[in-house]
Order: sequence, then structure tokens, then C-alpha cells
Amino acid sequence: MSQNYQGFYARFETFSKKDSGTLEGADTLIGDEFRFEFVSEDGVGRIVLKNKFDAQVGYFDENDSHKIRLLQAREWKIHILMSLLAYSSEPAPGHYWGEMCVIAYHPSLEEPMGVFVDGIKEMLGQGLRPQIDLNESAVDTIVKQNGDWKPNDRVPLPEKKENMAIIKSKRSVSEKLVEEGRKGKIGCYIVSYAFIVVIVALIVLILHLIGLF
Repeated sequence: MSQNYQGFYARFETFSKKDSGTLEGADTLIGDEFRFEFVSEDGVGRIVLKNKFDAQVGYFDENDSHKIRLLQAREWKIHILMSLLAYSSEPAPGHYWGEMCVIAYHPSLEEPMGVFVDGIKEMLGQGLRPQIDLNESAVDTIVKQNGDWKPNDRVPLPEKKENMAIIKSKRSVSEKLVEEGRKGKIGCYIVSYAFIVVIVALIVLILHLIGLF
């Protein structure tokens, strides 16, 4: 374990099924970075998560919230990246949940670690789940290579259980195009909507051919 770095995956829960629109839509993508704040209600404190459009999407349990609060107390830089979205139908009435990739480090490492975190975002978007619980040697390598280093080890997806579905574990083609459009690449943005229109048209055609209307 490094003295100046911590990395771990943390499960988050959602407040209600009403959050599904925000979570499943293009406003919340795998690899996105989330804002967070500590909220205390009825004597229970927890970290609440917000997407890049400031929509509240979920929260960490008390244990993981406490870990992040300790990192805040050290005045470390903290990045929280979405790595998974899932749905479980039990217990009723069902709920959305997921995982976040949490990376924290001493401010003195900000330059190389900023490059490293960008690489982790890219890996998550591709559906790769890098092992981010790094030892001192790996952190030294990141610093020596100016952040241009990626973990080879992977973290498996949560065990698939009955009545559970993984909704997002990587970015789809259309989501990648939409994100490029938001960065100012208008051509990609137009192509993304054209892609969606073509998919919808194909679905309508298939339904027509099989005689549903």
C-alpha cells in the first residue's frame, strides 16, 4: 500500500427508481467523473454523488463515506469515476445500483496522477476494469512515467445473481459519439443522432415485417 495514494471500487445505491432516466441516459456514462458532497440526515452521514450536470444520482454507504471523509481530512485530491450500473428486481420493488472507481492521492502527485486518472477513465469507458489498489512501486512508476502508465490487472464484474441485470459496463458507440459532440466535435454529434434515428427506423421496419402493425 502506498503512503500517498489509495484506490478502490465502491458500491453506490440510488435514492429511488425515478433516478433511472438520469442513470440510463447519455448524461451519465461509464468513465464519467462525479462530484460528491457529505450529507448528514437523522444522525446518518453519507457521501452523495452528482453527475457532471449536477443531477443527484446516488450515495455511498456509511463505511465508504467514512473512508472518503478521511481522505478529505488529509486534503487529498479525490476522483470518483463511474464503472458500473446494474439493476436488481429483489427485494421488491427493485432498485438500481452500481460501482464507482475511487482514486485519491496527495496533492504533490497531481500532475502525473491527473494523466493517470484520464487513462483510467478511458479504460472504464472501453469496458475494462483496471486494478487500482496500487502498491508503492506502481505509484513510483506512474510518477516516473509522468502518468503514462496503465494497470495490467483487472477487477471482475460483480457476481451475476438471479433477478440482477448489468445495465452499463462500458460506453456504447452512440454514447461515445454524443460525448464527442459535447466536446465541440459537431460532426460526431450529428452522426450520433443519425445513428439513433437509423436504429429506431430498423426496429420499426422489423416490427412491421413480422406483422405487429
